[in-house]
Amino acid sequence: MKKLEEEWADYIRITTENTHVNYVGLMKVMVPRRKESHVGGCCMGNKIIGVPNSSRGVIEIDAASARYKEYGKAKIGTFKWTGACVFEGLVYGLPRKENSILVVDTRKESIKEISLNTHYCGEHHYGGVATPDGIVYQPPRNSDHILRIDLNTFETRRIYIPDNKQYYRYSSSVILPNGDIYMIPEQGHRMLVLNTDTERVELFGNPSDHLVFGAVVGIDGNIYGYSKEGNGILKVNPQKRKIEFICKKIGNPDCYGTVVGINGRMYGVVAGGQTIWEFDVNSQKAKELFHIDNPVYAQCAGGGLCADGTIVLMPCFGNNVYLIKPSKSNIKLGNMLNNCFVNTSY
Repeated sequence: MKKLEEEWADYIRITTENTHVNYVGLMKVMVPRRKESHVGGCCMGNKIIGVPNSSRGVIEIDAASARYKEYGKAKIGTFKWTGACVFEGLVYGLPRKENSILVVDTRKESIKEISLNTHYCGEHHYGGVATPDGIVYQPPRNSDHILRIDLNTFETRRIYIPDNKQYYRYSSSVILPNGDIYMIPEQGHRMLVLNTDTERVELFGNPSDHLVFGAVVGIDGNIYGYSKEGNGILKVNPQKRKIEFICKKIGNPDCYGTVVGINGRMYGVVAGGQTIWEFDVNSQKAKELFHIDNPVYAQCAGGGLCADGTIVLMPCFGNNVYLIKPSKSNIKLGNMLNNCFVNTSY
């Protein structure tokens, strides 16, 4: 995909220009605590939009002013939408339990639900990846297929997995510059690769014994993700089809997601742990960046990179939004904000 190749070139160029930037400050913005309130989101300029997982409204955090607001009133329910993508100026919350997609218009501060004419019961898919032309691929969660959603028409199609299991569970999706999508398995399931040109599905590797949410692509072309259950950081080499866990000495980082910084390093979205970790792709080393006092279960889930270089960690069970601030104040991301490799769905 030409557009993906252009976005990859932007990703490499801008992170290379900012390798000297360090993250030096941690700010907290208090929000009302709700159970499983928001999971994942997307950045729009200096704001990040949190998707209502079990809340009714969207949460919008302004990284520059360190303020938040909520708007919209979705239906009552739990695990409704998880993760999001940006397409043609709108934010789309991706269905997890719902049979609809959530559309967020940040200019009007409004939300609406658009039916997908599906008939799932319970959790059926989790997060997903959007291609530049508006095609979303969602990995299964208690389903036997990938769900394809066309954001231009809201038509859906099932892509079945050739292993004849009754159900699969995947916790993350990552798109590569060649258009391949890697879906990261939960325990007991194998790594899945979807070729978006042919929509052919492959499985490889041994069944997973770790749990990783919100993996990302590194500047070296490999896939990385902080573990939620299990020691270290997931590393997948797509060329060699090699899966391993590195930096095991850090123990279990206990993260719900990974965010790429403006400097190309990777930051863990702290869940139940007390550490915000920083991983350097070049040195292949991780270090403790910030310590969190009084952690709670699943305090954050997902996050994103804002226009001024601030990394935002979204609240889930916790009542704090964490803003990780860079040392340089005149950062300009340019096209990076709508970049598939930075503005990930979870």
